[in-house]
Amino acid sequence: MERPADAASTEEALVPRTLHADVPQLVLRALAPEHLFAEKARALIVRGTPRDMYDVHFLAARGVRCSRALLDAKMALYGRRFTLRELDAGVRAAGRAWARDLGPLLGQVPPVRRVAADVRAAIRAIAGAGRGA
Repeated sequence: MERPADAASTEEALVPRTLHADVPQLVLRALAPEHLFAEKARALIVRGTPRDMYDVHFLAARGVRCSRALLDAKMALYGRRFTLRELDAGVRAAGRAWARDLGPLLGQVPPVRRVAADVRAAIRAIAGAGRGA
């Protein structure tokens, strides 16, 4: 079920011209980077899919992070708590289908061990910056 984003969690960008005469300009609304990171980290923990781990890695490699409070809030929407054990379970689940699921999308798949280590380090740093996990 999709949940509406509150105003603080989104950013807007004006597209001044489009290729369509009936839509001369438009405003794009997207999740703010820290909310996107928290959502993808939550998805990795809850679903454990390779695409979620890839997305967390992609964002983390570009310096995107979220607060522990935001990660906890995203987990609470699903009746779950963030724990390092849950994180490790999600990373392991994603790793099992890594090449099979991402190969057709990416062609060249980054090494799962390196990606998993980077993702764990990024999210553990968030967990350590907040309260203990």
